[in-house]
Amino acid sequence: MAKPEENGFNGYTKKAVEFFRGIRENNNRDWFEPRKQDYIKYCVKPTWDLINEITPVMLKIDPLFQTNPQKMISRIYRDIRFSRDKSPYKTHLWFTFKRPGEQWQDAPGYYFEISADSYGYGMGMYDPSKPTMANFRREITEKPDGFFKAVSFLKSRTNIFTAGGDSYKRPPKEKVDEKILRWYMMKNFYFYSEKPADKTLFSAGLAEELKRGYKTLAPLYSYLWKIKG
Repeated sequence: MAKPEENGFNGYTKKAVEFFRGIRENNNRDWFEPRKQDYIKYCVKPTWDLINEITPVMLKIDPLFQTNPQKMISRIYRDIRFSRDKSPYKTHLWFTFKRPGEQWQDAPGYYFEISADSYGYGMGMYDPSKPTMANFRREITEKPDGFFKAVSFLKSRTNIFTAGGDSYKRPPKEKVDEKILRWYMMKNFYFYSEKPADKTLFSAGLAEELKRGYKTLAPLYSYLWKIKG
């Protein structure tokens, strides 16, 4: 595994997106094996440095976060046992900040992802349990102001996040206030910012962007822990 850079995070290089573009077009062992060290040098190592750079800020959000990069970075090898797609390698790399031992589906967590054409980051609950969502619906029904305060960043003129997630198609049987209906119908939800591979990706400014974005989402992160089943 790559070691952190002594000088801290200085951005990815174009070699990283070139690698992801290459493996997207040549997803096979013959292409990957001669370039495995390129993957470690240009993709994994900077990601390790990025994690180390933003960890102090993340620990202020949640002191219980897992901060060992080896346990936070995705593996490049796909699990193809039950997939029709037998491509052996992932064409993107991501890391997550979450509490160790928590199932990712039912606990809020932060993520960052880089691929050939873009990068993105955000936070949410990606596959919450029925008890968690029942808690959420009860909470926004009884105390909607608490939730809307946690997502007040959506109304900011400088907001960079978009709400995503799956929702039920059929309207609820019970009467629901129109103000909360959109959220009441959600099966899961998350907030993300996705950008093309721009100059920020190739600079130390990426770490600063993540710090700002993750802090913006911190009140919602705390709120989601309170309603977790």
